[in-house]
Amino acid sequence: MASPVVGGRVAGRAQATPRGMSSHGTFAFGLRRYHHARAGVLARASQGGTRTIATLPGDGIGPEIMDVAVKVLETVAEAEGVGLRFEEHAIGGDAIDKTGCPLP
Repeated sequence: MASPVVGGRVAGRAQATPRGMSSHGTFAFGLRRYHHARAGVLARASQGGTRTIATLPGDGIGPEIMDVAVKVLETVAEAEGVGLRFEEHAIGGDAIDKTGCPLP
């Protein structure tokens, strides 16, 4: 017995999404979602207040990398008129040295 075809697909079979495409079928749809989300974040940030970002420099992404990442985010935030505040927390080996626990 053949499987029924529904909307150009065989019913009941999952199909892989081609690389570079969203599950809705187009790369452009994914870009629209990204820009819509970005616009929402900027709109909320421009309404006042400061956003807080936790930084977790640890094993693999150490303090030297995190310092550069924070500078980039500060530059973008200034250009976009968004207030950001950063909180640094220990994780991994640094946290074990400080507290005895890798995830304090």
